[in-house]
Amino acid sequence: MQLNNKEIVKRIDVGLRRYSDLKVSDNYSFRFNLSLNEYLELHSLLSDLIDRYAPHDSSYHANLLVIFKNRKLDDIDQLWQDVRLLSGILRGLRLAYAENLLQSVEELIHGAVFQDFLEMAEYFLLQGDQYKHPAAFLIGGVLEEHLRKVAIKNEILTVKDNGQFRHAEDLNMDIRKKDIYSDNERKSITAWLGLRNDVDHAHWEKYSQEKVEVMLKDVRRIINQYPA
Repeated sequence: MQLNNKEIVKRIDVGLRRYSDLKVSDNYSFRFNLSLNEYLELHSLLSDLIDRYAPHDSSYHANLLVIFKNRKLDDIDQLWQDVRLLSGILRGLRLAYAENLLQSVEELIHGAVFQDFLEMAEYFLLQGDQYKHPAAFLIGGVLEEHLRKVAIKNEILTVKDNGQFRHAEDLNMDIRKKDIYSDNERKSITAWLGLRNDVDHAHWEKYSQEKVEVMLKDVRRIINQYPA
């Protein structure tokens, strides 16, 4: 399941607390204040957290690779230096997650474009019940396109062998299989795709303006929670 920023920060804090608890010295003369095994423990823990949560195209991950390239796991001097560097990288990564600095420019652009369409849908809803249909059409279209972008981001095929786009519900199922979101989230998206289908087939009596308003709120949340 995809974690949110707060949950990732909590996991990073486990590593930083362990670093603090073991009291790694900043003084070269006291680099032997920990045993080889304790340095190895910290090296493995901090490295894994960076590798797991740093985007692989980020400087955090690039710096990790430099340390990995030069590591010597039987040399306590090297381990002492590595562990101090890794703690610095991890602190920077924690700050980036805490301040939401890791969202890519592409994701920001997609989010902004989708929000424009959702604002149009909100405007329609403010005009009264007779405009719930174009509002639902816009919201459903945004949801379908966002699912395609989430799928592409996670290396899920969006096109069939015959060149046609795969159905949004099929993408929804595959995204769920990759644990990007929960099964409850998958069911919610299925329901909104069903409402979009009712719009396409002019089954307008099957949904109310209030339902479309809930759909708008939920699709906004989905876009923010699972950027692509």
